[in-house]
Amino acid sequence: MEITMLSDKEYAVSDLLIKNIHSQRFCVFDFEATGINHETEHITQIGAVIVENNEIIEDRTFKT
Repeated sequence: MEITMLSDKEYAVSDLLIKNIHSQRFCVFDFEATGINHETEHITQIGAVIVENNEIIEDRTFKT
C-alpha cells in the first residue's frame, strides 16, 4: 500500500491488494474529520458498514 500526499488536505491510497475481496466479509470504516493533521484536527463523524458477498448488509450499518 502506498499513501501519497496530494496537498495539505488531500491524499491518495494506491497499490492496496486484497485477494478475493468480492467473496470476503469485512467492515469498512469512514472517518470524517476537520483535517488530516492528528495534532490539530478532530473527528466529526464515524460510519461503518459490513460488506458480505460484495453487498452492503443494510441492517449492519452505523453512523454517528
